Amino acid sequence: MGVNQWLALVVSSVVPVVQLVRRLATERRLNGPTLFTLSLTACSAAVTLLTGDPRLLLARESYFTAILGLWMLGSVPTRRPFVYTATVRLLPEATAREWEAKGEGTPRFRRAMRVMTGAWSTAFLLDSAARVVMAYTLPVDLVPVLSSALLVAMLVVVVRLGKVYGKRRLA
Repeated sequence: MGVNQWLALVVSSVVPVVQLVRRLATERRLNGPTLFTLSLTACSAAVTLLTGDPRLLLARESYFTAILGLWMLGSVPTRRPFVYTATVRLLPEATAREWEAKGEGTPRFRRAMRVMTGAWSTAFLLDSAARVVMAYTLPVDLVPVLSSALLVAMLVVVVRLGKVYGKRRLA
């Protein structure tokens, strides 16, 4: 639309700000994920203001996936790794109780949760690295589309592989 790339990328960050203001006005509290996204956006925008580099702003998505991947990796040695914690919250109550019992008493189940969490962690860290490479090597206008496609493809692959592995290991 005739706007420079840096400004177009910064304007695209307005949506999280609007969501944060709306949530703050209606609920009188801040949501963690929205605040996290807003802080990443604000930090990357501030840094790019100093440098004027739109590629640095494009690389900001890699921060989120890297932090998420590292956090997941940190949960691997715990009694409740990320995949376990995230999944048990989504399960029906009876199934969640079964998982909790298996998590306490079944080493094979705990190992499977650790392996799957490690796989998710690895996928997010690889995604992060790929986003940085894309941001600094591909045309700026192409990166947002490819970045979204990369995330969708990565999630589809990890979910599919996780289901196959889980069925084999947890059956």
